[in-house]
Amino acid sequence: MGKFALYRQMIGRLDEAIEGRHFFEASWYVYALLEDRLISLLSANSG
Repeated sequence: MGKFALYRQMIGRLDEAIEGRHFFEASWYVYALLEDRLISLLSANSG
């Protein structure tokens, strides 16, 4: 699964969690997205 498809899936789950008022679950989706972006940024700038 490509990164774009993964992000679309995660954002869809995030939207569903927010609509269902499951804010703790939603916060974990946000955390996962931010962590992935941070790791990509650090990997790109480490060399």
